[in-house]
Amino acid sequence: MPLHPASRLLCAALLSAACGGVAERPVSPELPGPLVGHFVDDYGEERTVSSRRWTPHRGTALVVERWSVGEQWLLLRHPESALWTRVDWVELDDAEWRWAFCLTSWDQPSAAAALREGTGVADRTNPRVGCNGSPFTRMRTRWKGVEEVSGA
Repeated sequence: MPLHPASRLLCAALLSAACGGVAERPVSPELPGPLVGHFVDDYGEERTVSSRRWTPHRGTALVVERWSVGEQWLLLRHPESALWTRVDWVELDDAEWRWAFCLTSWDQPSAAAALREGTGVADRTNPRVGCNGSPFTRMRTRWKGVEEVSGA
């Protein structure tokens, strides 16, 4: 039996409050293709990214809770500590380096705090110094097929 419209609104409000004000659904339906895969960065660190997980290969997988393709950010939840991180990205016009990211806020106590603290930190027009005065971290593809490879 379908829920009454008022019941749907109440459920949505309760879910939003329980999740720190962040809806379960992403802002955009799918994470952009260039961001999904297995990558190595400028420093030789590997990461696997899917619409569900951001997995550094020397650390704990973070849960991708929400993203905005238009504003180019991801909201990540640390499952062990319940802290939140915002990652901003920019796609690159480079044959080797496909995209770059900037950790614009980390270890925040709520999703709302991570989103707020990260606002305005990333300058995508100048990725060499646009991450709060430092360069964005560039990413190049190692292989595709994240879902099959990592179970992410």
